[in-house]
Amino acid sequence: MEVMKFLFKNLVFIYLETENYKEMMDIFESDEGLKRWNKITLSMTKTKPDLKSTMKKLDIIFDYEDGRLLH
Repeated sequence: MEVMKFLFKNLVFIYLETENYKEMMDIFESDEGLKRWNKITLSMTKTKPDLKSTMKKLDIIFDYEDGRLLH
C-alpha cells in the first residue's frame, strides 16, 4: 500500500494506492497506530470523517511507469 498526504491551506488530502481495497479498509479499522493518530488529529477537524463514507475509489485515467504511458 502506498500512502501520500498533501496539505493545501487548511485542507488535507490523502492519496492511497492499494491492490486490495477491502484489506486496506480492514487495516484502517484495526491498526493501533492509526487509532492513536486519529485520537490526536480528529480533535483538530471540523467534522469526524467516517472512512467508509468519505473514502472514494477512483478509476485510473492514465498511468505512467518508467516514463511510459500504461493506460
